[in-house]
Amino acid sequence: MQHQNLTFDELHRLNITSHEILLWSSSIDLAERYQYYVDQSIRSIELNEQFFNCTPPRFGSRCQYSFELVSNVADMALNLQWQSDLTNAVTHRTCYILLDCDRGPTPMCLDWREICNGRVDCFNNGVDESQCFELEINECNENEYRCYNGICIPKMLFDDSFQAVECL
Repeated sequence: MQHQNLTFDELHRLNITSHEILLWSSSIDLAERYQYYVDQSIRSIELNEQFFNCTPPRFGSRCQYSFELVSNVADMALNLQWQSDLTNAVTHRTCYILLDCDRGPTPMCLDWREICNGRVDCFNNGVDESQCFELEINECNENEYRCYNGICIPKMLFDDSFQAVECL
């Protein structure tokens, strides 16, 4: 595909602004050089560069690059929305709110299965793994099975052939 290329002098005669250059997906450097050219009272030949007005999906100083995966802005917006929905699905699940758990810069709630699982998930002194001995010393009823994390589940729900999936 042929791309339109113009000199800075031609752009200036067409009353093109540096803002318009930016709107055409040009680099900030190129827009600044063009503005510098426009601001000069005597326009020198050395500053009269070529400007390539690229046609999407091409971009770059000479239209040498392209993103072939995303065909248009609508597709890109749809992909961003899908990623946002996926993030919300992960971060807005059932949260265990009885512990004040600092998960770091990524806000994610503490799931009940992450408490007393042998792995520190909270950066504030590992509160999710503190006082787990209380779970370990609890006693289950005769009709209950005690999971590795101390939780008691009905024996009729326990199937050890799947390594206590019910205890997750």
